[in-house]
Amino acid sequence: MLKYSHAQIERALDQLSIEVTVAFQDQTPQCVCVLPEGLVFAGMLLRRLVFPLTLYNQAQPPAQSVTETLDLARPILLLGTEMEQPSVQSWLDWLAPGNVSCVLLLHPAEPQSQVVYAALPAMSGLKVGCGFQLEGFAANWGGLYLLDDK
Repeated sequence: MLKYSHAQIERALDQLSIEVTVAFQDQTPQCVCVLPEGLVFAGMLLRRLVFPLTLYNQAQPPAQSVTETLDLARPILLLGTEMEQPSVQSWLDWLAPGNVSCVLLLHPAEPQSQVVYAALPAMSGLKVGCGFQLEGFAANWGGLYLLDDK
């Protein structure tokens, strides 16, 4: 079942990019894209941001310490699809000493201690499209679909 059309997602990402731009345009943030889930979302969002930033993308935090990888004097934007994914939590644990904000496709259902910018409300269930995939397929779909758990 189509939950959000491509046009609805594009409008939500336009609004999200404005919020993120207002908050970080003068700070040259470091963006960390959580792979593979955040790749499609990051691509859709980053082309809308019109300020300088640096981009890192990896499936899991690197072996070296965060201070060897990132400049903790600059803000860190963690880009992902939703907070509930274990890989996002491992990144938050690794980034703990930094000034971290999460920029997400779906807003977390539970209140978070981190600053969260999100394009769309949380939704539970099996999702495909916009970075969510089912057995390696459908991550590139422009719409966001909620599948029956049957």
